[in-house]
Amino acid sequence: MTMKVFLHTRRSKNTEGVNQYAEFARIPVVGEYISLPSSDEYWYKVVLVLHIPLTDERKEFPPDHNVEVYAIGADHLKAQKESGYFPKPPIAFDTLEGLN
Repeated sequence: MTMKVFLHTRRSKNTEGVNQYAEFARIPVVGEYISLPSSDEYWYKVVLVLHIPLTDERKEFPPDHNVEVYAIGADHLKAQKESGYFPKPPIAFDTLEGLN
C-alpha cells in the first residue's frame, strides 16, 4: 500500500515551487530527505507536513490524498556528510599527485 500526498517542492528559497501528486511507501516526516523519479539528481528535505481532515467539503484534493508535504532542495553530499554515516577519508584526494 502506498501513501498519496500532495507535494510542494522548490529547489531553493528563491525559486518557484512545483506542486504535484506523489506516492510514497509511507508519509514522509519533517527532517527526512526525499527524491522523486522525475528528478533523481535532486534531494529535498521535508520541512512541513500538513494532515488534511477527511470531509465531504474538500473540493481541491482528491479523496485519497490526505496530506500535504512541503520540501526544499538539499545538497545530498552535505546531508550524507552531516549524517555521520560516511567515514571521513584518511587523506585528501586532491593532495595525491602523479598517482594515476
